[in-house]
Amino acid sequence: MIMHPLQCTHSHCLPLSLALKVSSARVHVAGTPCTDFSLKGGQLRELGLTFILFLAWISQRLLLQEEVIVQENVPQFPVELLSRFLGHLYFIETCILSPLDIGWGVQRRRRWTVLRHKYKTKAFKSPLNAFAAMFNCPPWFGLWEMYSERCPAWDIFFCGTKREIVAELIWAASRPGSQWSESSLLHEEDMMKRNLTAEHFVSALTQCEHDHLTNYISRSGPDDHLQVFSLNQNPEHVDTRSSWDRLQTLIKNAGVMW
Repeated sequence: MIMHPLQCTHSHCLPLSLALKVSSARVHVAGTPCTDFSLKGGQLRELGLTFILFLAWISQRLLLQEEVIVQENVPQFPVELLSRFLGHLYFIETCILSPLDIGWGVQRRRRWTVLRHKYKTKAFKSPLNAFAAMFNCPPWFGLWEMYSERCPAWDIFFCGTKREIVAELIWAASRPGSQWSESSLLHEEDMMKRNLTAEHFVSALTQCEHDHLTNYISRSGPDDHLQVFSLNQNPEHVDTRSSWDRLQTLIKNAGVMW
């Protein structure tokens, strides 16, 4: 593939209707497309549709040559791709990190790769995984051990105020497809006065989410009374739920978590 330099450093901004230039920085941080390398994606790797986006990103790095590049992707991402295109210019170190490693009760394993320019910086003083290990700690930074018999490690993520919970309910009930029928209750102050129950939240689900919730519950045992279900996933195909010591991966478009 051949790209003109202007294609890699200039982009059209739709809101401003201007052609803007990408300038160089000391540190460039990017999460390159992962769908063609993810276990939940097409796994087409270099044959996937997103690979051309990766090549455009590589072309921009070759032109701008930042001192340090930090790339994030799924653990399955082949680092040899970075070595193939950028290895002549950069020292490359990689490791797999997760919030679990630093005390947070949530799963999000990702490959982080740091590239240091061979002519603009010095080489690494230690391997990246050895450096990252310096920050490892147990859940809740050691405090969870005192509560682990009665409280799941992900409990710290579910501590919203009533006003925040009401805002969530209003959002869910206002969606197209929601089964909510009490339109008069969609006023925040009215709902703040009510004693909200699980039934209120069930009625705010779409039919699809309700079916998934029922399916999750039917697949749960008598000891699974404290779990978080991802209702955008059909448990018959991808059963996405928490365990006692970790919450499933949180993403921007996580959908409804029950």
